[in-house]
Amino acid sequence: MIQMDCERHAANFFVVRVTADRGNHPRLNRFFKDSKASWCQQKSTASYKSKHSVAAGVKYHRGHLIAANTVDNSPERVANSFFMTNVLPMTVQLNTGAWKRAEQMVECLRENEPVTVMGGPLWGGPHKNDYFVKSHGIETPSYFWRVTLTNRYAIGWIMPNSVEAKARMLPQYRVDLEEISKRIRSAPWAPYTIGGTPPAKWLSLPDSNCKKRHLS
Repeated sequence: MIQMDCERHAANFFVVRVTADRGNHPRLNRFFKDSKASWCQQKSTASYKSKHSVAAGVKYHRGHLIAANTVDNSPERVANSFFMTNVLPMTVQLNTGAWKRAEQMVECLRENEPVTVMGGPLWGGPHKNDYFVKSHGIETPSYFWRVTLTNRYAIGWIMPNSVEAKARMLPQYRVDLEEISKRIRSAPWAPYTIGGTPPAKWLSLPDSNCKKRHLS
């Protein structure tokens, strides 16, 4: 589920619940506007390109909030993940680094128990945010928050939308859910049963053999 902020023409919250991966429908090679969102979305499906961001040494991807691989049990759900309502500007380093590492953790954990993932952007802050206002009608988030929940454990992160957000940095972005709640002024995980602090092997995930591990 994606919740939109129509004033910003951008998503401000997502949540998805996944179980064991039993699908492998292919990713698409293009992005689309969401016909159900009307004007409440970005005005372009083009890639995020700005001479000003390039000059600053920063490149951005169309970063998925809900990963296509998370919903690849259905070709329709894969296609929906390529709507611009599910996309925001993420630095290349974040999209292929810390954010992707957190996505991979979900792929590992879902093999053993249902997993709920939620998150969204955090606006404002130290990062320049107007690179894509003219081309897409949206600002660039300064941070993204993300929470992964299982029946037993919960873990949260606040990740900077910066060139420093590489995969190896993910452990440093871990925060208590209370910290996220202060930033977003809500606690969307409240309806769920919140477990305790995950064991150390949770925090070291994932690696190339994660699906072969016993993650009890």
